Amino acid sequence: MVKALAEHFVQRSEPTTLTIVTGNRSETELLHKDYFDALTKNNQNVNIQYVVSDQTQTVYPVGYIQDHLSECDFSDSDVYICGQTVACEALKQKINDPKRNNCRFFIEDFH
Repeated sequence: MVKALAEHFVQRSEPTTLTIVTGNRSETELLHKDYFDALTKNNQNVNIQYVVSDQTQTVYPVGYIQDHLSECDFSDSDVYICGQTVACEALKQKINDPKRNNCRFFIEDFH
């Protein structure tokens, strides 16, 4: 779904920013990495950050996505979250900080 949303975003004419943060167990499980890397290379308004939970030999941030959001401002943003229910809720809670306003959530959770 994130890939489809990204494709839709780059077709829009108004200049907005798209930040994609993916969480995976390891570097070998990064989904659509080539696609997202090419998207960021060809579009200055798209950013990608990969987060992995496996600490062994990785160049990417380690842990959960919500551990690596301090640089993100979610004010006036639409946030799409996809993953296991407990992970979606933890991420939403972290993003839904009182300092942020006008943030809309779209959640696709699975068990």
